[in-house]
Amino acid sequence: MEETIITLSRGGFPPFSARGCKQTIEPISAGEFRRTVQGELKYLSIIGHRKYRSVISCDDRAPFAHEKLWCGEKIGVDCLQPFYQRFVEEDGTLDMTLERPPVDKTLRVMNNFNEKVPYKLIDAQKIILEVKPRIGEYFYVRYRPHLKMRVIDFTLHTKEWDLEGGWKLELEEV
Repeated sequence: MEETIITLSRGGFPPFSARGCKQTIEPISAGEFRRTVQGELKYLSIIGHRKYRSVISCDDRAPFAHEKLWCGEKIGVDCLQPFYQRFVEEDGTLDMTLERPPVDKTLRVMNNFNEKVPYKLIDAQKIILEVKPRIGEYFYVRYRPHLKMRVIDFTLHTKEWDLEGGWKLELEEV
């Protein structure tokens, strides 16, 4: 039995290392705020530079399998933290492209009443809805993302007499 739904393409989670994991995902600031001559606040960045930073941590009995996993290593991460995207109908189309590729079998489309909405997955990130939203109805897509990331840092800790330990893994999207 798996202790967590998080998966790493390298390393991994031996028994008693990943029960009750926590994951944070936050945007990396890749631009800067500036004011116009009229005093309006603008954010200057390049759209392709919108990436995420993530910290995965756990307090359990053992560390994650960190051997041969060093700072700077590139790994794939099936995230715990789900992403949501609101479907916006433009020009009568019923298709949308997800911000990031989804982990297999984690994609769900629902309306604002939490009812399932039928869809077809066209490729890794493109879906087509099989129904149009009714007036006052909005569609949302929920999925766990698969992110390509680099190891920034990790820490391990152990309490000798309490048989307790834990770890923290810091990552940034490639």
